[in-house]
Amino acid sequence: MASYVTYTEADSLITDTDWLALTIEEKEKFIAIATIFIDSLPYRYENICHNNENKFPWTGQTKVPQIVKMACTYEALGQFKLSVGKIDKIALKQKQGIVSESTQSASVSFKQNKGNLFNLDMFTNWQSKEAMALIYPYTTKTAETGSRAYNEVWRSDIWD
Repeated sequence: MASYVTYTEADSLITDTDWLALTIEEKEKFIAIATIFIDSLPYRYENICHNNENKFPWTGQTKVPQIVKMACTYEALGQFKLSVGKIDKIALKQKQGIVSESTQSASVSFKQNKGNLFNLDMFTNWQSKEAMALIYPYTTKTAETGSRAYNEVWRSDIWD
């Protein structure tokens, strides 16, 4: 399986010094994990006309869209942070639906809204809220939300 982004492309988007200090092989491992996550999602369209290893580019496209490369990069960084125990605590709480915590009464309040994309089953193992937000609009309608985030898939400002 080919990855959606090269380590040099990822390095151009990531400013995390710990990521930049990784070896090429380590970066490629996290990028490969992110690529697998992206390819495991159900999309509105499939690449049925050509024999790509991956789900992108879609039929009619000649290259992997920039938005997919960005999502792959951010998820690779998230998977790296998970592996070294440097999870963004605020993002993790958002993903879990936690809206407030109190140490005095030892209570936690959760959102009751199942429509939060961070709580969707298809993103259970994802670590980057940015990657989820970028890729979600191009997935199929889900049972959890009953609708898609956006109607327009082919916006040139995000696909080129």
